[in-house]
Amino acid sequence: MVNKRLILRQTLAKLFILLLFITLFFGCYFYGKHNAIKEIGRAAFTANKTVEVSGEWVNPYDGLISDEHAYYICEWSNVLGVPTDFVVSELLVENPEDNPMALSKPNKDGSYDVGLFQLNSRYVYTTFKNRYWNFYDVEFDPMNWQHNTYVAIRLMKDLLDSFNGDMTMAATAYNCGAGRTIAGDIPQSTKIYVARVMNNYKLLNQS
Repeated sequence: MVNKRLILRQTLAKLFILLLFITLFFGCYFYGKHNAIKEIGRAAFTANKTVEVSGEWVNPYDGLISDEHAYYICEWSNVLGVPTDFVVSELLVENPEDNPMALSKPNKDGSYDVGLFQLNSRYVYTTFKNRYWNFYDVEFDPMNWQHNTYVAIRLMKDLLDSFNGDMTMAATAYNCGAGRTIAGDIPQSTKIYVARVMNNYKLLNQS
């Protein structure tokens, strides 16, 4: 009886140590991954500096967007888990001139679409800054194309997750909002926009 209790205690002790090791291992892994992502961003967001493009890297969107923009988009799309072709498809419709300082004409509600990915000014310092900008030691600047790109890709990631990976729905929500998309209140201009985005995506996938 004593031996059985001893064996049981030893087994439980080993299990406890094993669980503690697993907890520490995964805790360090995810903490390290999170900090690594933050460090990548902090280095890029500290100033409007030129993105260093690797000499061996070839722009898969050559002729459509600049090497600098393409490299940065590819890097963050991979980190955040968003299809790069989808991100570029949105950009080619939102800002076909690839102009990082683009400013739209006033929308019906008086807001503007600003920067490389044409983020709506109504949400720049509310939803976009509070929900998608997690570099608290760097002031968010929507006209900094790197900041603008990062927030746009995080927004696309959120929308893709919300609509179970449905790119058509995500593109719709990116243009007219998730609320109107869910309600089925889709403006004709958004339908045209989405058709162009998905056509771009199809063409990019064929190339």
